[in-house]
Amino acid sequence: MNKLFFGGLVCLATLLLVGCIEESVVVKVNRDGSGVVHVRSYHQKANLGFSIGSSKQETSQEKDPNEGLPTEEKLQALAERLGTGVRVESVAAATNPQGWNGFEVVFAFDDVNELVLSDQLFTLGHKSKKDAEDAEGTEPNSSKTGPHEKFSLVEGTRFQLQGDRLLISRDSDHQLQANANQQPREATKDPFAEAPKSPGVVSITGPQMEKFMSQVLKDARMGLFVELESGIGETNARYHNEDQVTLFKIEIGPLLEQKPLVDKLSRLSHRYHGPELRSETQKLADQIKGLDIDIEDQISIQFAN
Repeated sequence: MNKLFFGGLVCLATLLLVGCIEESVVVKVNRDGSGVVHVRSYHQKANLGFSIGSSKQETSQEKDPNEGLPTEEKLQALAERLGTGVRVESVAAATNPQGWNGFEVVFAFDDVNELVLSDQLFTLGHKSKKDAEDAEGTEPNSSKTGPHEKFSLVEGTRFQLQGDRLLISRDSDHQLQANANQQPREATKDPFAEAPKSPGVVSITGPQMEKFMSQVLKDARMGLFVELESGIGETNARYHNEDQVTLFKIEIGPLLEQKPLVDKLSRLSHRYHGPELRSETQKLADQIKGLDIDIEDQISIQFAN
């Protein structure tokens, strides 16, 4: 279960190379079952050039605001993956209140019962081999991707509209069992597995690096939200306001200041399994500032009268 949560954290951490990010997905559902999936993706890119005794920084404001927009092919491929009848309604370059450049994409759907969320909603602005493979609908190279790496906070989230009540379900237990039943791969001979001839090790860890990471990632965050037309009546969602529920919200800045708790969360699966792991994970996540996660397999939201 901890892989479910830390997929999002790893995604953010790897973006240290390009700068701070802010990514959100809001699924808005109307009473008739139609609605939109609104994706917002912003990046504060920072290219650091070092010289003796000085540094310089090039911010994203100096770059072309249209740079990094997802291609039409990529958007169409994702629309098909999101479900029958899902279509791209709009895509445009945008700037958030912090002045970071990025884009916003709106997917429209006619029937929320056909909607299935995908991790690719949070990778539309990323350039990588895996991203390209996903956009084409192909499976990543199995030699590089283990079963746990496919587990996420987003993938496979489904919706069911029953009258004035929206049910949000996850098949996490099914995925975990499938992973557990998967046969282990045969071992391979790695020519790099032998000890290197030189014992020298270069480390970039330490207080200075931690301070640098804190500064670069302090404002990084990502989240997934569901909004109901005319507001929310009753709900069992852990995090909600008058018209939205939060499925997850991750803020990297506070997490960097709570390393012992975050490390403890990453080790829970070594001690617990099944429902007990779910319970222990939720209890610990509730103690971590900047980590709002609701791991209920089914969340019920009623439209307000």
